[in-house]
Amino acid sequence: MNQFFLSAGQFKVGHFLKLAGLIFPIMLFLTGCSYYDRLYLTADTPPAGKSLIYFYRPMNPSDDGPDPLIFMNGKEILPRLPNKTFWAYAIPPGTYTFSASFPMYGSVPLTLDNKYGDAIFYVEVGYEYGAPDRFTLYLSGLSDNDRPKAIEGCFKIAR
Repeated sequence: MNQFFLSAGQFKVGHFLKLAGLIFPIMLFLTGCSYYDRLYLTADTPPAGKSLIYFYRPMNPSDDGPDPLIFMNGKEILPRLPNKTFWAYAIPPGTYTFSASFPMYGSVPLTLDNKYGDAIFYVEVGYEYGAPDRFTLYLSGLSDNDRPKAIEGCFKIAR
C-alpha cells in the first residue's frame, strides 16, 4: 500500500512541472475564458451603412461596483460589462439613447445621433459613488484616431 505514496526524497520538481503543464491548460479552458475574446488593438471596419459603437469599461480600482447592463432605447443589448472589457455594437443611422444600469443603481443616459453611418464612436461606462450611486456613459472619442488610451488595455467580450 505504501508503494502509491512518494516520500519527500522521491519527489522530483520535473514531475510536478509536467503535471502542472497538463492541468493548467485544462483548467484555463474550463474556467470560462471564452467570455473574453482579444485585447483591443484597432477598431474593426463598420458594416456597410452602419456605425460601430465601442462600449468600454477600463480598469479602475475605485470602480468596484457591479457589472452594468447596457440598454439601447430601453431594451437590453448587453447583459454585463465587467471592468477592463469592451464590446462593439453596430447601429444603422438614427438617434439612440443608451444607458447602463444594474438593479437599485441609477443611470445617466447618453443620446447619440448617428446621422450617416460608417462612423466609430467610443463610449466609456463608469460608476459614480455618491447619492445616488449611478452609472454614467459619456462619449470619449469619435474615430479610431481619436480613440481613448483607456480602451487599449481592455478585452473584447465574445458574444
